[in-house]
Amino acid sequence: MRLVCAMFWLLCRRMQRISVDDGIGPTARGFAQSGVRLANERTIMTLIALNPGASNADLARQSGLGPQTTSRIVTDLETRELVLRGEVLRGRRGQPATPLFLNPDGAFAIGVEIGWRHFEVLLFSMAGQTLASIRRSYAWPDFRTIFANVAAEIATIRAGMTEQQAGRLAGIGLATPPISRGIWAASARPPNRWNYGAMPTPPWN
Repeated sequence: MRLVCAMFWLLCRRMQRISVDDGIGPTARGFAQSGVRLANERTIMTLIALNPGASNADLARQSGLGPQTTSRIVTDLETRELVLRGEVLRGRRGQPATPLFLNPDGAFAIGVEIGWRHFEVLLFSMAGQTLASIRRSYAWPDFRTIFANVAAEIATIRAGMTEQQAGRLAGIGLATPPISRGIWAASARPPNRWNYGAMPTPPWN
């Protein structure tokens, strides 16, 4: 669950950064207003993820944003193909409501979880769906080889992605136990057999 939440946060941050770089965000008004805009977008996207089918009115009420502000943000997200509108719901009290959903194909991210006995590489969609996963077990996390092994499985995942998925890949996130070099080394092998060399940099950086 922690990895899924981290991947969704990465997707939101990455897609918002793209919108600013492409001139969609209000950068001309200064960094302060742009930062508020991006924070509001992330709030709306998070609410839609937690409440699929929520309407503009639902999002405005839950976020505390004004109806017009919420509507503008949703329209912008829809233009960038991050949000989809469902069929209008009629027959209820008040104005007909349009349900909103995250576009599963709006963005993708690769998540890597390194544990004490295994590592796992997953491909996530914008909606949090796991599209591909590779899990490898080991007796201990040997830092002399584990990064190369993880990088190889990341390459396998990327090779299986479609052109559309590759074009909307937001990034790669990493989740590990709270470790330091000394703790990792001590847990991996007895000290008299361990080579305390410098921990290598992950090759996908």
